[in-house]
Amino acid sequence: MIPITYTLSPATRELLKKCDDIRDQVLLTGITPAAERSLRWETLLRRVSILVPGGTANTERVVRALSGRGKTQEDTIIGNFARVSGYISEHWTASPRTVMTAEIDSIDTMLRAGKAAFPPSRRIDPEDIRELLKWLQTKPDHPVVSAALAYGHLAALTGTAFHPLAMAVSSVFLYKDCYSLKDLLAVEPGLREHPRQYEAAVSPLVADGKSAPWIDYYTECSETALTVLLDKLQKPARPEAGFSLSARQQEILGLMANPDSRITNIQVKTRFRISQVTASRELAKLVKLGVLAGHGKGRSVYYTRI
Repeated sequence: MIPITYTLSPATRELLKKCDDIRDQVLLTGITPAAERSLRWETLLRRVSILVPGGTANTERVVRALSGRGKTQEDTIIGNFARVSGYISEHWTASPRTVMTAEIDSIDTMLRAGKAAFPPSRRIDPEDIRELLKWLQTKPDHPVVSAALAYGHLAALTGTAFHPLAMAVSSVFLYKDCYSLKDLLAVEPGLREHPRQYEAAVSPLVADGKSAPWIDYYTECSETALTVLLDKLQKPARPEAGFSLSARQQEILGLMANPDSRITNIQVKTRFRISQVTASRELAKLVKLGVLAGHGKGRSVYYTRI
């Protein structure tokens, strides 16, 4: 692995302080459950859009992917990334655990489920992953800096700018240090908005490990994303009625309080004494809201929490 070297500029240190201040404001800002679900869904759409050609993933496509009805490689990648995002939120938010190579292998396996094929990239040497994780956690820095380094160096190792693994691992470092922000933060779309700035920032890192320009750029994008999020929270648009839950849908989620639990159409039908069609509609609504994901096909389909 290329050695990591950087010195934070005074301007970047100020931006990091601003990020912390905005994060605190976000966490203290009240938001209705329906509005939060709406914003979380919007965030997921923006993040997975980076992973598909053309940079757009609409609601219908993501719902299809989460329902296990996707027919393309891109659908598989979208569904896998959404599930991994839920896994990271559940298992790494405020976690004191050390990030080990086994965890990265596990995340990579989840991302590649269903024979998902990512864009052409270089094969990553496991020793490079081990060295990167050791470096990040032996000399821990601000969570935004750690996320920037994880993202930038994994992107360099894979040879792919927006690689699902780089996006996922950077999220691990944000989430474990309390930058999860209710799953409402999307930094990656900002990284893509300015291709020339992106290349200028990442080139020194790829060439010889000089990471300061990349950290500066990633921090700027993070501050912008946080500012946009806070503005949405403080001036929330009226959420679509579709993001409100019925009493029955709330109870279905209550039955799945355990993150490892699963539920089927038949179980919903039996529990609530409703028709199979109604049970399917209830589960489909929860998939559309981004809180459940479907697995399997036909009668073997089951649902888990995201």
